[in-house]
Amino acid sequence: MNAAIAVSGVIVGWVLFGVAIAPMLLRRRGGYAKRSPASLASMALQGLGFAIVWGWHRPLASTLLGVRREWELAVAVGAALLAVASGLFGVWAVRTLGKQWSLVARLADEHELITSGPYAIVRHPIYTALLGLLLATGIALSEFLPTVIAAAIYAGATMMRVGSEERLLASAFGAAHTDYKRRVRAFIPGIW
Repeated sequence: MNAAIAVSGVIVGWVLFGVAIAPMLLRRRGGYAKRSPASLASMALQGLGFAIVWGWHRPLASTLLGVRREWELAVAVGAALLAVASGLFGVWAVRTLGKQWSLVARLADEHELITSGPYAIVRHPIYTALLGLLLATGIALSEFLPTVIAAAIYAGATMMRVGSEERLLASAFGAAHTDYKRRVRAFIPGIW
């Protein structure tokens, strides 16, 4: 029962995020001024983190994250809420970017520096949303250690990907990007 709550929240979170990005993946691409092929390697490592939490399942009789049974409902509800909130945050970020969203780091023709909406909270809110979805998925399906390992791999890969995207943005927006970078954290509000 408790696991079903967590899994249901994870499904809803992923569906929300998927519905937001699906039209973007299917649309025709316009021109782009610059592209960062290095972001592809980072994406593969991020994918490894997701493969771990989706592929390393906890034993059926075990509790979520191995917590005591009396805490399992709270963990399940927390995972479900994290997944749904992350999915919604991702939707907000993708919609705010609009036609500038891309799977691979690139600068579109007539690219604008977006600093409003979720981009006023963190500079890379889609990665923040995906981290939340990864953690919620790990809580719902996997075990504690694999979830921590997956999150560490994802965070490291995201640092690499953020670096390549930041270089592209700095080359296009100079001082405006430097000011934005000084004011708003990259990935985790108030931390990094």
